[in-house]
Amino acid sequence: WLRVDGFVVDEPSYIEDHKPVYKRKLKKLLFGCLWALFRYASFKSVSRLVAENGYNGFEKFTQTVNVLQKLCVYKKKSGHIIIWDQGIFQAAVSLSVKGKLSASDNFQRIKNYLPDNLFIQRVYIPIELAVSLERMESRRSNDSRVEKLDGEDDKMNMLQAFEKGIESIRISYVGNDKEII
Repeated sequence: WLRVDGFVVDEPSYIEDHKPVYKRKLKKLLFGCLWALFRYASFKSVSRLVAENGYNGFEKFTQTVNVLQKLCVYKKKSGHIIIWDQGIFQAAVSLSVKGKLSASDNFQRIKNYLPDNLFIQRVYIPIELAVSLERMESRRSNDSRVEKLDGEDDKMNMLQAFEKGIESIRISYVGNDKEII
């Protein structure tokens, strides 16, 4: 509908999710290496935030790339409408998994990297955790943190932690944006 009305609309997570896993991982690795070489200051800054959340080694690198990929899309597509299934919210929650910083703290810090005139309209659609697990079981990939866990209880606990993180962002977020729907 937005495209029909003349808006430029991008759906980066939809496009990425439909690529083979090896292509996504290779692209992430290349992206991270290039960013570290040619934009070292911003790579180091985001990497510091990731480290404050308790990540180190290769996990620190992959989490840094995860955040930078989201930021890069927002900056490159200025003036576009960007539809993420998770975007910077997912990045903030993902960083908080180790329990060092909260998802809402991560979100505020990540948002500081974005242009001030960026308008973010969030749409929150609650889904029952059991439905989320069911959907993951039917997916082709086994690429998320939740899917990599073995026990159903562990998976449910991880999903509850994610839900708690999103809720903390929703409750604490104050800015020039509209209320979360």
